[in-house]
Amino acid sequence: MDCPQPLANALKQDTRLPQLRQLLDDDACQHIYIVGGAVRDAITTGQLPADLDMVTTAGNAMALAQTLAKQLNSTLVPLHEELGMVRVVWHSHVKDEPPTYIDLSDAVGNSISEDLVRRDLSINAMAVSLNGEQFFDPYDGLSDLTTGVIRGISKTNFVEDPLRLLRVFRFAATTDATNIHPDTLAWVAELNHTLWNVAAERIQTEWLKLLSASNTYPWLCAMGQCGLLEALIPELTATKAIPPNSHHHLDLWHHTLELVKQLEATVLPSTAPEWQQHLTQPFAPGITKKGVLTFGCLMHDIGKPATHEILETGRHAFHGHDKVGDEMTIAICKRLKTGNTIAKQVAFLVRWHLYPCAFTPQSAQKSLLRFYRRMGDLTPDVLLLAMADRLSTRGPDITDAMVSEQLDQFNWLLTQYPAMREKEQVPPLLSGTDIMQLLNLPQGRHIGDCLKQVREKQLLGELTTADDAKQWLQQHVSPTV
Repeated sequence: MDCPQPLANALKQDTRLPQLRQLLDDDACQHIYIVGGAVRDAITTGQLPADLDMVTTAGNAMALAQTLAKQLNSTLVPLHEELGMVRVVWHSHVKDEPPTYIDLSDAVGNSISEDLVRRDLSINAMAVSLNGEQFFDPYDGLSDLTTGVIRGISKTNFVEDPLRLLRVFRFAATTDATNIHPDTLAWVAELNHTLWNVAAERIQTEWLKLLSASNTYPWLCAMGQCGLLEALIPELTATKAIPPNSHHHLDLWHHTLELVKQLEATVLPSTAPEWQQHLTQPFAPGITKKGVLTFGCLMHDIGKPATHEILETGRHAFHGHDKVGDEMTIAICKRLKTGNTIAKQVAFLVRWHLYPCAFTPQSAQKSLLRFYRRMGDLTPDVLLLAMADRLSTRGPDITDAMVSEQLDQFNWLLTQYPAMREKEQVPPLLSGTDIMQLLNLPQGRHIGDCLKQVREKQLLGELTTADDAKQWLQQHVSPTV
């Protein structure tokens, strides 16, 4: 089959491939194929990605990797001995340029055809020889990529590795797909209960990559329709039992999904470029702050079913659902093994998603200062979630004027944040040691309280020098005898 022009151009322009071919003999090159995501991305973008997946049909992946590592003065990392999978970390001689990761493995059955039939999706089952002379596309991956279809190779492949159930939706979100093949959705619905048969670390990586995409809403809905979303996070099932009320026009399940829709379709497109850029900050390859924020949207009311009560007035109440949701989110993240950093950030968003509602341009400066200091670096994230929540809460008691007014308040808080962040960069007037020496106090929590009070007054402009701070402390804190 002829090589697609974008792929042919990518192979021709890539400066790494001639070096690899030069280091290997002609026979070895004839047995080496670039496969999977590298081929898919090259067709989509016209460039090979930084990292390359390759297979050899000669059954000598380890020997080839050792040759490349030696010749390139690179690092060799065994990945999966049984599958003959090894990584070569090829460091660039160009300053600040990241290394290339070449993952090399033995093709299944030492056959490119047998190897491709074992892959997950048609768009990931394409291959091209290292010399660019042979292109393989036995499952019409090129056609599916062009038309935006996500289609599995076979149900058997999903049975063998249930992580592929989640990868269906991750690739739908990250390749700008338009639909998932009905047969593939049917396989997911039938097999969704097997998802947790694979390691949590693998699941959370695919999950967070999915959430980091710019348009996750339709695919989260599709996950919900075939049961995979509840298989992944069973705690979401209880949200289906919480009906609409005077504040919410949707039941809790659909309100939760609506938050993601509003975040992606309304809030982010209209927010300032600096906050859009803020959300592109990476946690890991393919995982960004946007992914963590989207996770926060899905978790923000997870504590409501456990706190739901109907008052004598007929009003629905969920007292403390933010705190309960915080604890539930930590447990969910622990099960997913997201790591403490991501877990704490998602839980923080859940715990404080209602907090911005208490502040307006008329709030006291001290009150606003405490808001920004409590929210810290996550101030933009909390405010963006609060905006999405406001837009998703349109029950009969909520007027357009109320929504507009509160969105204006959140936007005002967001515009004030850079100035507050700049203030926080100013060095504190005193250190803990200064306070202990000044007041003859031992080390302890009370020193932290003093530091906090002095810092707050400094940021409010009430204390401007170290001498001012010392004088204030001597007047308001009793020294030891």
